[in-house]
Amino acid sequence: MRALILVAFLAACGSDPPDIKGLYMTTSHESAQGACEGGEDLGQMPPYFRIEEREILGADYHTRVDCQDTDESSCTGGGGILVDGTDDGYRGDAYLSSGDSSGCSLVYSSYDASLDGDQLTYENYNYSETGPIDPCTTDEAEARKDDMPCTSYEVLVGVRVVESSSARTGS
Repeated sequence: MRALILVAFLAACGSDPPDIKGLYMTTSHESAQGACEGGEDLGQMPPYFRIEEREILGADYHTRVDCQDTDESSCTGGGGILVDGTDDGYRGDAYLSSGDSSGCSLVYSSYDASLDGDQLTYENYNYSETGPIDPCTTDEAEARKDDMPCTSYEVLVGVRVVESSSARTGS
C-alpha cells in the first residue's frame, strides 16, 4: 500500500498574518468522529495547547501540540499543517491517497488557526472516501475536497498565556 501526502503551500495575499506562536490555555474544546457538527464538548482538555513554528524540507509551517501544563516538556501530540498566512492567522490543507483504483482511500484535511485579540480558535475538519476510485491520487483528493463525507472535526479555543523567558528556555 502506498501513501502519498501533498500539502498545499500557496502564497498568501494581503497583510502579514499575526504571530500566533505561543502557549494558550484551553477555554473550550469540541470534537466528533463521523460528522462535522454536534460533537462532544471536551471542556478544557487538554488544559493547554501550543502553536509552534517548525520546518520541513526548507519550508516553514505552524502546528499545534497539546500540553498538560505550562511547561514545554508536557507538550505532545496535536498536529495540523498551517502554512498559508491569513489576515487573522494561518491555514493549511493536506491531501492523502493510499491503495489503488480497486481499493482506494482518499483523505482531505483542512486546518485553520485564527487569532482575535488574545483568543485563538484552532479548527480541523477531515473528509474521506474509500472504495473503487480511479484515479487514486492526491490530485483526486484535492479535486473532491469537502465533497467527500466528513469523518471528523475538532474546534479548540484558548486564550494566550504570557510566558516568562525562563519558562520557555527551562532556566
